[in-house]
Amino acid sequence: MEKKRIKEIDILRGMAIVLVLLGHAIIVYPVNLHKILWCNVLFTWLSTVHMPLFFLISGFCYSFRTNEYGRFWWKKTKRLLIPYLAFCILDMLVRITFGSLVNQQRGLLESVKNMILAGGGYWFLYVLYIIFLIFPFIEKMIKKQPKVIPLLLGVLVLLEVFSVLPDIMMLESVGRYLIYFILGYLGKRWIARIKEIHMRIKPKDILLFLGVVVLWAMCVRWLVIYGMNPILKLVAALLGIIAMWFVADSISKKKNYLLNQFSKYSLPLYLMNGYLLVISRTVVVSKWNITNPIIIIAFNMFVTLFLAWIFIKYVIDKVKIFRIIFGME
Repeated sequence: MEKKRIKEIDILRGMAIVLVLLGHAIIVYPVNLHKILWCNVLFTWLSTVHMPLFFLISGFCYSFRTNEYGRFWWKKTKRLLIPYLAFCILDMLVRITFGSLVNQQRGLLESVKNMILAGGGYWFLYVLYIIFLIFPFIEKMIKKQPKVIPLLLGVLVLLEVFSVLPDIMMLESVGRYLIYFILGYLGKRWIARIKEIHMRIKPKDILLFLGVVVLWAMCVRWLVIYGMNPILKLVAALLGIIAMWFVADSISKKKNYLLNQFSKYSLPLYLMNGYLLVISRTVVVSKWNITNPIIIIAFNMFVTLFLAWIFIKYVIDKVKIFRIIFGME
C-alpha cells in the first residue's frame, strides 16, 4: 500500500537540497568567498537551517515496525551506508590522484581513518545512518514513557551547549541533529494539529512570517558577529524551519515540478555535489579567471543543481547499478 505523501514535506526536502547546494556554491577554494561579508552572511544564514531541516524531515518520514529491526537495518544500509562507502572510496581516489584540485589533501591511511571515524566527505549520511540505527530503541522508550520526551530533548540540548559528547564517530553531531530528528518524529504525530493552527491564523500569516524572518535574521547577525553560540544556532534553526514551513505551505497549493524533482533526487544531488563542484569552480575560477562572487555562485549552482538533476533523471535513474550506488533502490 502506497504511503500518503504530504506535499509540504516533499517541497521542504526540495528546498533543503537547494539550500545545501547553494551553501556549497559559496566556495573557499581556489578563492575564499567567505572573506566577502555578504557571502559570509549568506553562508551563515543557510547553514543555520539546511541540515537541521534535512534531519527534521528524516525524523518525520521515519517508520519502524516492531520486531523487524533486521529488515529496517538492511533498508537503511542500502539507502545510506552503501552510497556512503562507495562515494568515500571515490573521494579517496580523487584526493590521492588529483590532489591539486581539492581543498584538503589526504593520504590513503588518513582517508580511511577519516571515513571510519569522522564521517568522511559525507558526514550527513554517516550521522543519519547512526541515528536510524539507534532510534528504534529511543522510540520504544518514548512510547512507553511519553513524559520522557522533554527530558530527553533537554539533555540533548545541554550536551550540545557544553560540548560533552566526543567528536569520535561524529557522536557530537549525532547528539546535535538527533534533536531535530526527534522534533520531526513528533511533528508527524502533530501534523494535523499544526495545519489546524496554521489555518486559524491565516489572516495573520504574512505578519507572522515576517516576524519569524526578522527574528531569524537577527540570530544570523549575532552569529556572524559573536560566533557560533549553540543556543543561538538552535533558536535560528527552529525559526528557519518555521519560516521554511510557511513557504512550503504557501506554494504547496501550486504546481511545483522542479522542487518535487529536487526532492525526489535529493540524495544523488547531494552525493554528486562535491565532484561537480570541483569541475565548476575549476572552470569558472581557474580557467575563466572570473572573480565576481555572484557569477561564481550562480555558475556553481547551475552545474551542481540543474545539470546534475538532468544527468540523474535521464542517466542514473535509468541504470540499476547506478540506482544502487546512489541509494535509490
